[in-house]
Amino acid sequence: MNKENKKLTQRNMSFCTPVTTSHTIPKRRIQHKNKRHTSTIAEKTKWRSLMAHLNSLEREDRAAELSSLRGPMGWNVLHMLCWNAAPLDIIGRVANICPDLVSEVDLLGRTPLHIALCFFAPNLEVVSFLLTVDRAALSIQDKHGKTPLAYACENAGKADVTTDMRRSLIKALVKANPYTIFVEDNEGISPIERALCSNAPMGIVETLQRYSMYMRRQECAERYRKAVKTNRTHTQ
Repeated sequence: MNKENKKLTQRNMSFCTPVTTSHTIPKRRIQHKNKRHTSTIAEKTKWRSLMAHLNSLEREDRAAELSSLRGPMGWNVLHMLCWNAAPLDIIGRVANICPDLVSEVDLLGRTPLHIALCFFAPNLEVVSFLLTVDRAALSIQDKHGKTPLAYACENAGKADVTTDMRRSLIKALVKANPYTIFVEDNEGISPIERALCSNAPMGIVETLQRYSMYMRRQECAERYRKAVKTNRTHTQ
């Protein structure tokens, strides 16, 4: 092995290190080379190789290996896969083996869903799948006070995907949890304001505004129903 290849291998090996988690770890020790192999091929986006490697391990070994991998910023393997824009079959396989990984946060309080919406062109299928596994992740605010919707709106002006795709993505997030449209981050900025600041297409801004107005009307209607009920109680 020449010096250049040796350095590359060392860098890949250092990406993920095992830590203690709440997952059940089998008594049989997982060999270090397996962990290195998983993290290396995930970094290099060799999805077929990663799937083949997971298939080669016994079920308990797969869960133990995936749950114990940690990278920079406290990332678990799903954070890393979302960062590298892994396809749905890979994300789904890992999440099915270790569903708790979907809810885990990194050192900045970000779930894999945050990461999927932070970087690169977001994959609507992956985002929708993560929502089905853990819809509560939509309400999680990271250390900057940002929800996944805030990140989606912050990147709504980027030209890496079509406007229709961005609109569909934001619709999926808002439908799953409409109340996040009002959640402000630590700077006091709402998702709609994030979209405006990112020069998002007007169609996306209008979609956010329609959902916002709908939720406001729902709140007003609920307050009215409660007031009527209270008045009836007092008059009886």
